[in-house]
Amino acid sequence: MKTIATILIFILSIVSCGTSKIVCNENLNDQGALLISMQSYKVQGKPYHELTAKLPDSAGNITVYWITSTCNCIRKEKKVKSHPKQYKLVADSNYELEVNNDDKIVLQKFRSLHEIEMFCSTALLDSAKGFIQTNKKLKNPPK
Repeated sequence: MKTIATILIFILSIVSCGTSKIVCNENLNDQGALLISMQSYKVQGKPYHELTAKLPDSAGNITVYWITSTCNCIRKEKKVKSHPKQYKLVADSNYELEVNNDDKIVLQKFRSLHEIEMFCSTALLDSAKGFIQTNKKLKNPPK
């Protein structure tokens, strides 16, 4: 399913004269490289921008952070061998996962980008406290 979605987004970006550029590629101590890229394209004639950061950990798992110009929020997905978990950044104290050092590094890099105002308020980056999970599996799904 994700493969199909990725292919469709790729095709849309080609058809709609999309652009992609690497904004930051920085080696971090023992974790590898933090890669931040920005994609711009049109969907149904409306401009669409996405800022993506990929950060590997020492175990080889990758955490992906992204912001789109339409949602004005920051999302995070931990890509592990089991079910990937998706989170949304929140500024209130009602969170499930506290902002860790890796998150702080990425948020600081996002904040330093000139393009950040296209995506979200820097107030969210400054006041972020944690993440709430957005793709929880239901224990008793509706029938």
